[in-house]
Amino acid sequence: MRDDHDFGKLGSANDTRLSERAASSLEGESFRAGDLVAEGHYRIVKFLGRGAIGSVFCVESVSSKGLFALKTLNATVSAETTWRRFQKEIDAASRLDHPNLVKAVDFGLLEDERPFMVMEFVEGITLADAIRSRGRLSADEVLSIFVPLTDALAYAHREKVVHRDIKPSNIMLQSKDGAIIPKLVDFGIARIASESGSTLTQAADVFGTPLYMSPEQCVSAIVDRRSDIYSLGCVLFEALTGAPPFSGDNPLSTMMQHRSDKVPTLSEASLGVEFSRKWESLVAKMLVKDPAHRIQSCEEVLSRLKQIQSGSVEESHSVLPKISSGEDGAKGQGKLVLLASIICIALIALTTTFFMVSNSTTKVTPSPVSVNTPTTGKDEAFAPAFGVKFDKSFHTIVEHGIRHLYFPSDQYFGILMWWDKGKLQLLNAKKPQAFPVTTKLILDVGEYLIYEDSMPLAGFKDGDLSGVRIKEEKYADRISGNIIDTNSHLISTIASLSSLSLLDLDKVKLDPSAYRFLNQMTQLRWLRMNECAFNGELAKMSFIPNLRLLNFLSQKNVKPVLARLSPTNLHSLFLDNCEVSEADLPYIGKLHGLKALALRAIQNHNFIMKFLSQAKSLHHLEKLSFCLGNVEPGQSKELISALQKLSFKTLVIMDENSDGSIPEEFKAELVKGLKGREVIFVSEGNPLPSSWFSYREVDPGTLGIW
Repeated sequence: MRDDHDFGKLGSANDTRLSERAASSLEGESFRAGDLVAEGHYRIVKFLGRGAIGSVFCVESVSSKGLFALKTLNATVSAETTWRRFQKEIDAASRLDHPNLVKAVDFGLLEDERPFMVMEFVEGITLADAIRSRGRLSADEVLSIFVPLTDALAYAHREKVVHRDIKPSNIMLQSKDGAIIPKLVDFGIARIASESGSTLTQAADVFGTPLYMSPEQCVSAIVDRRSDIYSLGCVLFEALTGAPPFSGDNPLSTMMQHRSDKVPTLSEASLGVEFSRKWESLVAKMLVKDPAHRIQSCEEVLSRLKQIQSGSVEESHSVLPKISSGEDGAKGQGKLVLLASIICIALIALTTTFFMVSNSTTKVTPSPVSVNTPTTGKDEAFAPAFGVKFDKSFHTIVEHGIRHLYFPSDQYFGILMWWDKGKLQLLNAKKPQAFPVTTKLILDVGEYLIYEDSMPLAGFKDGDLSGVRIKEEKYADRISGNIIDTNSHLISTIASLSSLSLLDLDKVKLDPSAYRFLNQMTQLRWLRMNECAFNGELAKMSFIPNLRLLNFLSQKNVKPVLARLSPTNLHSLFLDNCEVSEADLPYIGKLHGLKALALRAIQNHNFIMKFLSQAKSLHHLEKLSFCLGNVEPGQSKELISALQKLSFKTLVIMDENSDGSIPEEFKAELVKGLKGREVIFVSEGNPLPSSWFSYREVDPGTLGIW
């Protein structure tokens, strides 16, 4: 980019000056071929298109002779908000450099002081065009598009850019040497988080396209990367079935469906076409309405897509007949070539041109240690019947301060997570890996081990893992064919890892035998349980008094557990949508060591006042959060007075009403009454306060868990 343009100037132009000078300038399509623009750096080749606020031209660089796309605001546009959004698009495109995202190569001001941006020039058709032409795409085609596309989005998220308008018409497909190259375009309404965590858009702004908007977008909540994951899930759903998951009579009804209607399965939406468990599971988890329970990162989506792509688990019910080798493999390649040919034909027929960002390479986070690890060789016992079998047991070795994890090269154990220098690292648990023995590894157990055979987990030795996450899956018993709730058997498998410090159970059905194995995990310090339907046996577990962090989601019968928590050991407690009565509150009040406390439950005013009364004894409290709805005029002073007596530094008020009905007057009074302390009001979908209690957001080491 040229140094003579100050990026800050793009958002500070005077509207009056702009209107006066632009009124006499040429309209977008009035630029003639051959005109020089941007101080003579670019020559207009042709007009490409015009929207409500901007026009796009094909231009030639005078110096390099290369073709580019130049986008500028229309001459009649003068609203400051439009300028700022265009500046934000430039900011997003400028900071992103990935082989599947449109790269901005220059920006500045035209002679009439309208801002412009120069981007890569790419020809192709949209995914929307492909779906209209073909109906649903094949599994191979979908994977060839969504694997690099998801990698591109993951990269954007790491750069703190949330797209907010992912839809088929913003996904370009380019044919090159018979391959399909997808490119994500149009960051015009992207949300960019600053280093301080503030954003360039307000929660009240509604952006997106209703067919693909996340539930939190539909109610104007502040969105994060998980909103993009939901939108990507909608597009993936449409690519596989030929139709989006929800389509109402009008935009409002569509948004209401995103908020409340059950997501159809892929099979239901495609009128009986069979899809594998992995496809159904992936899409369902991307389309969970509560972002806290949705797949949390594009890295995880990418990992699942690659697992399907690599065939590490047999796809016995894949969208297309299984492709193995020889003639079948040629058929699979033929489908990709067919789509590539359609793209070429469409280009010739329509001469449609697009510009985009590009990302075709997949980045994998390296292990903390680079070592030469032995290869396992080809799996001689690979047998497709009833799923995959390992040719040898997974095993680990520690030598010279290095922990070697010999994962099979052609199998997938899940996702390894660890924190390094304040950043969460993710790596597929596949192929031999090595780490310093001091690395605290968390394993998100892969679906293969859940569906088919948990025995390879027995290869872990005590000390290899510091944390384990087991999530809900269902699988068909190999002999009876009956659908079985999984995961209690996994608990028995990892019971030998008695030094585990962190356990995350997501919708795991605990049978009576599971508690015996749980009780062997005496070193647990971090426990998260979501809809696990535990009974009174959990309170008897030996690790309960030693817990440092407890996160219960949608749980009943929590009182016995609260009664056994240590007043001094526990420092973080989150009861999210749990059954908590006034009789349970004294057990919370005795937890004098608490530093973070959140209670998400719809309660009346009297309950809240008693809750705050118990919190007065929590002298170490730094973070506090609870739900609040309508505040009657006579209740404001009482609430504010009670909060002033507490010791917290940060307060997050969760608005229990989706319409944001907490009175503005009360908000202003509360902020004033708690001057010097941070007060945040959030609605459903906001990552707070859940992020306080997430090992994906907070290094457990900083909380004394390890």
